[in-house]
Amino acid sequence: MVATFSILGDFARNVGKNQVDVTSLVGPNGDVHVYAPTPADAEAIRNARLVIVNGRGLEGWLPRLIESSGSNATTVVATHGIAPRKIAAGELFSRDHGAGAADPHA
Repeated sequence: MVATFSILGDFARNVGKNQVDVTSLVGPNGDVHVYAPTPADAEAIRNARLVIVNGRGLEGWLPRLIESSGSNATTVVATHGIAPRKIAAGELFSRDHGAGAADPHA
């Protein structure tokens, strides 16, 4: 399976234990906001049976990566059913998303 970033990959590893092989596209020291997918990422997505994503638009690069990979993997949205936290005025990332908008981090 492929997780879009390391936190989701950690969840998958903890749940799946030794029954799953997990690849995280954005590692623990990476920034999902500025990440640029590689051809190896497209291959990982193409070969995956399951892809775990945030689902709130955090991975803006993801739709194009999935499409270009030709993947038939099932996509699981980790934030499904979670009410988003609203961004408060003055928060660091409010410049990009605006106060009162849904926080894409979950």
